[in-house]
Amino acid sequence: MQSTDTQTRQQYCIELEETLCDGCRKCLPACSYTALIWVRASDELLVDIWACTGCGSCVTVCPQKALSLQPRNVG
Repeated sequence: MQSTDTQTRQQYCIELEETLCDGCRKCLPACSYTALIWVRASDELLVDIWACTGCGSCVTVCPQKALSLQPRNVG
């Protein structure tokens, strides 16, 4: 059975505002779940919503405020 903290976090997911992201990649080491992926070929950040636990660690380190926690769409 999952803990209440884990259940709460899984209700949220990271959302990327691509127009704000400048590609600094400071968020990558902040994510312990490897939910953030840097695609070198296109110089863009992607979010793996299946790996994201909604912990918000990446949100706190993003200097451009390009990442935010949003309710996870379930259903």
